[in-house]
Amino acid sequence: AGHSHWKNIKETKELKDAQKQKTFSLVIRKIKIAVQGNGSTNPKLNSFLAKVLEEAKAKDIPSSTINTALQRFKGPQFFVEGRALSGCSVIVESFSDKPKWFRQSVQHILKTYGGRIADAGSCCHMFDYKGVIYVPGTSTDNSRVLNYDKAFELAIEAGAEEVVEDSDENDEKIFKFICETKELHQVRKSLIDLSLHPYEARLEHIPHTFVNIEKENVDVALKLVGDLEALEDASQVFHNIQVAQT
Repeated sequence: AGHSHWKNIKETKELKDAQKQKTFSLVIRKIKIAVQGNGSTNPKLNSFLAKVLEEAKAKDIPSSTINTALQRFKGPQFFVEGRALSGCSVIVESFSDKPKWFRQSVQHILKTYGGRIADAGSCCHMFDYKGVIYVPGTSTDNSRVLNYDKAFELAIEAGAEEVVEDSDENDEKIFKFICETKELHQVRKSLIDLSLHPYEARLEHIPHTFVNIEKENVDVALKLVGDLEALEDASQVFHNIQVAQT
């Protein structure tokens, strides 16, 4: 019984830690979007950032974590492009103040997987750079379920270009409202005004040209993406990998 009790405590702690980490990650991404959209890390000059910092404070996120995020996104945004695994394209976003070091780090990982750094612009043409607002398919209190037809109507009303039905890491239904980069904050606000509850908004490279890889290489592909995401100062990783249909 004692062992079972300890196991329950351990599992509860692990669940809370995972939820806490998810909350931290979401707020840090919002900080990135706020700085990226306005160009300032000063909340007095950046109203959206001021709101995000209030949210961070309300969720008891340590000031050291917030300051680290602000410093991390203080540098200019840049992308490192590369090719690997059957010629697939990857784009790694960073705000690092050490771009040369960061580029070398990406190059080292790509080389490990038989890839290489690509010339600037040689991969971007396979992607569309868009604003993406994430909305859950079901409200937090389960009182409202969103279907595609309704989401499509709301997308038009909010000024989004399109809406895509998808699922999150927990296999829960979500909707991605896609818009021009400069319209990201306005479309997000419009969706909130329409009684939706976006949980994330960010700028993404969305692939329109894909490279098929065989099923036996999927684990390697996931490992490549995971290693790039784990890089210090990597804020987002985009790719055009698609599992071949047999």
